[in-house]
Amino acid sequence: MNLGENIYRLRTERNMSQGDLADALDVSRQSVSKWENNSAVPELEKLLKMAEAFDITLDELVTGQQKTAAPPPPLNPSSPAPQRMSAKKIVGIALLVFAGLCLIVFTAVGFLIGAWFWGIVIALPCLLCGLICLLCEHNIGLKCAWAVYLLLWVLLTIVLMR
Repeated sequence: MNLGENIYRLRTERNMSQGDLADALDVSRQSVSKWENNSAVPELEKLLKMAEAFDITLDELVTGQQKTAAPPPPLNPSSPAPQRMSAKKIVGIALLVFAGLCLIVFTAVGFLIGAWFWGIVIALPCLLCGLICLLCEHNIGLKCAWAVYLLLWVLLTIVLMR
């Protein structure tokens, strides 16, 4: 049995679609399809994540030979498998929380010293980057950098025009 057949067999045994596996590995559904058709080979990092997602060893994934005689326990189709959050979602949520805290703290302090807008100025880049992390699929760093650059450009233009 080859790697593509193993991936297909393990995925179908666990009632996962190609999209479900792709989401778990942070790749496209087309990549999973190419792997299963043996027209491409996954990177080592993806193989390790796949073995972890299927709860098997890397040897079992690549060779298809199970070390234990017991088959994997069947999943209950009525209960969904637990979903793990991707790193970009965790970063996005962390940035949004940090932006909220900055907005509250710096705006409150700003009211005391007469510069309440600094809370917005400090929180806005984190808010933008957090939203970009949650909404964008690819090139997150580049889009986040452009968003912060444009925001700073607008803010500096407004401040210098006064």
